[in-house]
Order: sequence, then C-alpha cells, then structure tokens
Amino acid sequence: MIRRARVDAGLTQSVLAERSGVAQSVISSYEKGRREPSASALDVLLTAAGFRLVVEPEPESLHKVRTHSAELIAKLAELGGHNISVFGSVARGDDRPDSDVDLLIDIDDSVGLFKLMKMRSVAERILGREVDLIPRNGLKASVSETALLDEVPL
Repeated sequence: MIRRARVDAGLTQSVLAERSGVAQSVISSYEKGRREPSASALDVLLTAAGFRLVVEPEPESLHKVRTHSAELIAKLAELGGHNISVFGSVARGDDRPDSDVDLLIDIDDSVGLFKLMKMRSVAERILGREVDLIPRNGLKASVSETALLDEVPL
C-alpha cells in the first residue's frame, strides 16, 4: 500500500522520507514487507504522499470471500491458478443477493478450457455462489481498467 501510494504520487522513497519524517530505510523495509507499520505510521506516510487512510467495515460479501480465501487459493493452485483477486460488485460492496463473484486469476500455460471450468466449479462450491472466473491474460481491454481499479487481492 505504501509503495503503491508513493509510486502513484510520483515520489521516490527519499522524497517521501523527507515529507513524512520517516527514515528512507524504514520506508524501504515497509515496502519490502520486512517491517509492518503501525496505523499511525501508515497514516503519516499516506498523508505525506497525498492520500488519506480511511478505515471502514469491509463489505459483507467480500468478507465472506476472504473467509474462504485460504481454501480457494490452495484448491485453485492445485489446478494451475494463482494470484487471485476479487473485482466487480463484490469488491465494491454494491453486490446484490443474486450477484456472482468476479475473480481475476493468473493461470499456468498448461491450463485449458476444461481445467478452467473445473476451477470455476471448485470456486463456486467453496464460495456457495456463482463465480465468473476471468484469466488476467484474457481480460478484455474494455473491462481491464475498471476491473483493476476494483481489484482486491486475496
């Protein structure tokens, strides 16, 4: 999150360090996942990058997907799927009871149509809802920008 905010703001780690009063080496550690910032440190860094930290409840449907994320990740990995993200109405929190769950996924080169259909079936069984499983490399350009804005990695 820190790296994304910094890059989106067009800042180097050194400039962010100067603006925030946090050492550049600490920012580097946060971005590499070697250290975890406190909520107040995160707020300071995001503010220095021109963003606001807003804490709000996660949408209920997204929370339910996250509850099953470990099983979903493990089962789809067995079938050649990796790097799963939720996008669309469930990610935005404006889904309805009849909405499906839109999932973006990276797939191994060996994954064909039948294995992709099996992944979808497995995901639907785990989540208890219809699933739209979209390989990232097959994402239409017209949908790509919106999907990536909504994207919530599992």
